Parts: sequence; structure tokens; C-alpha cells
Amino acid sequence: MVGDELNLNWQEVFNKFSDDLVNAFDLFTGNLKLTKVFKATIIEKINDTVYKVLYKNAEYKVKSYYDLIIGDIVWVCAPGGDWDSLFVQSYNGFLDRIVTTDKVVNNLTTNVAGTVLDGRMGKNLKDQLDTVNSNLTAVSGTVNYFSQKEIAIGNNRNIVVYCTRRGHTVDIVFVANSRISFSGSPFKFFTLSEEFRPSVMKYIIGYDPKMLIQINPNGDVITYQSATDALIYGQCAYTVQ
Repeated sequence: MVGDELNLNWQEVFNKFSDDLVNAFDLFTGNLKLTKVFKATIIEKINDTVYKVLYKNAEYKVKSYYDLIIGDIVWVCAPGGDWDSLFVQSYNGFLDRIVTTDKVVNNLTTNVAGTVLDGRMGKNLKDQLDTVNSNLTAVSGTVNYFSQKEIAIGNNRNIVVYCTRRGHTVDIVFVANSRISFSGSPFKFFTLSEEFRPSVMKYIIGYDPKMLIQINPNGDVITYQSATDALIYGQCAYTVQ
């Protein structure tokens, strides 16, 4: 009788202990927030560090420091079960986007897709651009525009002169604003600034009336002919040093 009572007591203790253990485990697991990792697809880039993913027909915002594109398959982590703090752990194709040495080219002629330029080519390109810019500066420095207006002649009327220099080529165009009269003995129309002066004497054929106009190395533009009530105009192009 006594032995049966002892066996019964031990059985009750064991059952009680088992029940308490199960309850404690249920309580523990119920309060435990497990980290979850799942596979999703990038469907939208919100900004440089935030993307939208699709997982089980639901959309979620995730953070990522990877440079991702729409369609990328990513592994998303919900730390401690916190679905408001989702972030991308890794993504498929990561290794494909790593540039290996065999994809680096040190020339400006390769047209193979997926290759990148060696850093030394940056210096090469800069040197070429510097040369081009230097040449452009040199050319622009030799392009000058000279406009001399209201050049007085005998009757206070005027001639408008346009001079353009491109490199070593000078182009001169002049025209009277209104009819003018003068006697050539000689008559000086105007004087060119130094950058437009020829090294040797040049000539322009003027019109209305037709006359020979002379450009001297000192810049004086003169004629030895006369004109009465005429609209003088002319044009000439020549090279300079």
C-alpha cells in the first residue's frame, strides 16, 4: 500500500514537471522574435537607399546599400521579426557586377560590352582634352572683330567698317551709310588697328563709282580718286603674319 502511494506521488510530480516545462517553452517561444530572411523581387527604386520589393504578392519597402535595378532577386532580412526595419542582405547577380581584371582595358579602341577603362585612360583623355582646349583657345585668340563707325570725311558723313580676323586671314567690308563726296589727294577712309594690317600693300576695288582703294602696311586705307555724291562700298580678304 505504501509503495503504491509513493509510485503515485512520483508520477504526479513527473506529470506536473512536464506540464510546467511545456508551459514555460510555449511562453518563451511566444515572446521570442525570430529573425526572418526571405527572397523577394525589386519592383521599384524609391531613392538611392530605399527600394520596394514584392514578396508573396505583397509589397514592402526595404533599405539597401547595394545599387539595385528593377527585377533583381534579393534576400531580405526582417531583424527580430521587425517588418518595419527590412533590409537587403544580398542579391543574385552580385558577383556578376564585380569588375575583374580581365574586364579592365587600357586603350580607347576596345568596344567589347561589359569592359571598363583603366584609370590610366582618364589621364590620357584629360591630356587630349587639354590639348583640344588649348588649340581652341589659340584659335579664339586670333579671332578679332573690329567695328569702326562714323569715320568722318569731308562733308561729315561716314563709312562703316567691319574687319574680321580668323587665324591669319583678314576680311574687310566697308560701306558708306549715305552718299558721300571727297577728293583724293590722297583721301584716307580709315586706319586699321595693328592686328588687321597687312605686311605688304593690298588693294580693294571699290564701287559706285569704281575706284582703286589701297591698304598700306601702316593700316591707312586710302584712295587717290575722287567721288561725288556716291555710295562707296568694297570688300577685301588677305593673309597676315
